[in-house]
Amino acid sequence: MCGRKATDGVVLTTHHVFHGNKFKLVSERYGMLLTLCADCHKRLHASRELDRRVQKMCQREFENRYSRKEFISVFKKSWLMPEDDRYYKQEVFLRRAVRTMLDEADNLHLE
Repeated sequence: MCGRKATDGVVLTTHHVFHGNKFKLVSERYGMLLTLCADCHKRLHASRELDRRVQKMCQREFENRYSRKEFISVFKKSWLMPEDDRYYKQEVFLRRAVRTMLDEADNLHLE
């Protein structure tokens, strides 16, 4: 979150994205770990909203490699809600539209 490294003289900690006794080992198995300074780690645990955002982002990445079905099989539930899926689809569409617009602008600029 802050981007500081051990070379900056801070103590780094490991955050299990999906935490608690049920999910720590699974988080480790699938690399769902963040290296954070102690302050950021505390902030992440103190903010349920931020913690959920990170979990949802990691679930999306997992699903890009595997599937929602596989995620639920491994983690026993989905952290994504239907409104998250709608928002994500809109975001993907808008990213494509912006990319296309910029590509077209580049082509005009090159002519």
